[in-house]
Amino acid sequence: MLTFFRCVAESVAAKGVVSLAKEIPFGTALWEVASDAWRRFRGRKAAAEQRAEVQRIAQAAADEVRRAAAEAAREAFPDDREKALELELYLTQIPAAVRRSLRRTDDPSGKTVPSGFALSKPEDVLALLPERVSKFRPGSGLPGRDGWTLTDLLGTGGFGEVWLAAHPHFASLKRAVKFCLELTDRDRTLLHEGGLIDRVMRAGPVPNVVPLIDANLAGDAPWLMYEYVPGGDLVSLAAGWRDLAPADRHARAVTALRQVAGAVAHFHRLGVVHRDLKPANVLVSPAGSGFELKVADFGIGGVSAAHDLAEDRRATSTGARLATVARGAFTPIYASPQQKRGDAPDPRDDVYALGVIGYQLLAGDVAAERPGGKGWRRDLLARGVSPELLDLLEACWDDAAAERPAGAGELLARLDRVGGAAPATPRGEERREPTPETPLPSRKTPWAALIFGVAALVLLTGGVITFFVLREDGRTLATAPAKGVPAPAPKQIDPDGGNKKGGGPKSKD
Repeated sequence: MLTFFRCVAESVAAKGVVSLAKEIPFGTALWEVASDAWRRFRGRKAAAEQRAEVQRIAQAAADEVRRAAAEAAREAFPDDREKALELELYLTQIPAAVRRSLRRTDDPSGKTVPSGFALSKPEDVLALLPERVSKFRPGSGLPGRDGWTLTDLLGTGGFGEVWLAAHPHFASLKRAVKFCLELTDRDRTLLHEGGLIDRVMRAGPVPNVVPLIDANLAGDAPWLMYEYVPGGDLVSLAAGWRDLAPADRHARAVTALRQVAGAVAHFHRLGVVHRDLKPANVLVSPAGSGFELKVADFGIGGVSAAHDLAEDRRATSTGARLATVARGAFTPIYASPQQKRGDAPDPRDDVYALGVIGYQLLAGDVAAERPGGKGWRRDLLARGVSPELLDLLEACWDDAAAERPAGAGELLARLDRVGGAAPATPRGEERREPTPETPLPSRKTPWAALIFGVAALVLLTGGVITFFVLREDGRTLATAPAKGVPAPAPKQIDPDGGNKKGGGPKSKD
């Protein structure tokens, strides 16, 4: 753990970061620090050792983290106590960033490294670094709610931080609290405009939506309290699909798109547009052997997206984009031309984002931008995706809003009609054997049924004939004399009704 902390601390010092609190968010500094730290770490640790150290960071206790962070910070700034303290605070947040990056359905805690994990490029280190120095510390109280305690930093970005909060009396009761720390006067107006937050809360529980439970928009640290969803986000979920066969990956991608579109369609019917749909805002809740997606940030998406778009316009380097692109959280990729232009919210803005997300899931790359040309169609067609589905996705991200589906409800209906994958086996893929749950019908089944039916009919007919033959034979045997025994004399019928034997009984005179 100390080696990784040292590499990051040395990179901060080498890049001349004056203030981590101000320069790291949305600037080029974070990308430069990640690139330099990646080179240093690779030079000191082999691949297997890198994996082991990242896992140790994810599992480290708070006291161990503080000691390692303090030592690395003092070594980086031995003569500047103020910078060393600021760097120490930043380094103590690395374990939370690592756990956030490693969270997935099979490990919601994010404390284990998945198979295939590797720090093979600077972006891999970038995903493990906090975007800023947090305003809060573990153990801090929740402003405006006595007793609730902030326990773990779940994420940073946009215009705030997300913390896990514990209930004062019930340890198992946890909530995710999103702090809006960089609100302008215009942002505050937008949050209250149209009562969006109130409308979202009054909607109550909605399938595939993270419930908004409480809100406090007053003071210097306004916040919104959501249900805590522990399974990571769509970024980590999609990363786990990379090694699946194309047909399986595409089936999961279409299922995910249906769930998200269904959640958005519900709020479109209520007149609420999200405006910040992206994989990082789609959380994963384990559901048996499958998954359930839940869309977050309804009610504040428009403010968050506007903030991100403004920051992107101020950015001067493509390196700054990678800080959020790698996390599936770069808003401009998912924003429609009308939204970037500042037009009023429209459900077709969300349709645009859903089309881009659908393409990313099918392509297996949540950092991919909306494609141009026709090469992307050839690639996905070769993998077995139906041309009708590709036509639908292309309509979603059409620059002209009028050419897109009118809302998520229409998108969902059309998605159900076109289905997911083409019936033909994808090129280059061997035909897979059916599973016991979904057996393929055999082409020999009709002939087998016919032969079985004819045989049954023959046996039945033969049984009936045999039954009657044996019945008649039984009657014959019953009336035939035994060998050596004379047959009895036939009965004679008396015309007066009596039986005659040897002349019969004599009648009385």
